[in-house]
Amino acid sequence: MVSPPLPQSASSIAVSATTGSHLLKISGYSQTKLLGNGERLTSAKFKAAGHTWRILFYPNGYLSVDTGSVSVYLDVVGWSKDVCAEVRFSLLRRRCRADDDGTALLYSRPVIRHTFEKYSYRRDITACGFGRFISRKELDTPEYHVGGDDDDDYIILRCDIKVMNKPAVRGNVLLHKVLASAAACRCKDDACKRFHGITSEKPPPCRRRPWLKQMFATTILKCLPF
Repeated sequence: MVSPPLPQSASSIAVSATTGSHLLKISGYSQTKLLGNGERLTSAKFKAAGHTWRILFYPNGYLSVDTGSVSVYLDVVGWSKDVCAEVRFSLLRRRCRADDDGTALLYSRPVIRHTFEKYSYRRDITACGFGRFISRKELDTPEYHVGGDDDDDYIILRCDIKVMNKPAVRGNVLLHKVLASAAACRCKDDACKRFHGITSEKPPPCRRRPWLKQMFATTILKCLPF
């Protein structure tokens, strides 16, 4: 099989992400039950992962099918381009012991991957979250919430955000640097070995050529006078 020619140029794309998190404490939680379906509480704007956000909290669900559950959404504010993000909502564990700082996660939902589109007025595009994050009946248990005294009537919601940064595109990258990561490749075809052979900065060792040695010896013997 004929080996393909070596490439004459190379480029690279580096992808990275920025992370951030926010805590939202809702004091007087038992009073939020007075809100009907579709009514919400909105957090203050906060910055995380390079953007400005706010949390939308619906104590009795966002849609009619969500009645009896708590809905939570993350809304991006003032963005100028599409934002690709991963979002996770969790409830924090309440303090139970003197050595418990309350930061341990007690309840969490799966990560959501979402694109916040710039030119859209649809709620499911400009915000992402859960219509049925947790049922109100479950949230009223002492494990999550302790009602009664004002000091204990609260819940703490945590939101973790990861946003993909703008890819770093580079041209005119040195070829041996692009192929260096392939040095550990286990390919056995000749074409792959040929590419991987240029990844080393050291010159390849000289290979012995028996046929050249034999030809040299034969020539010498022909010149000797006997």
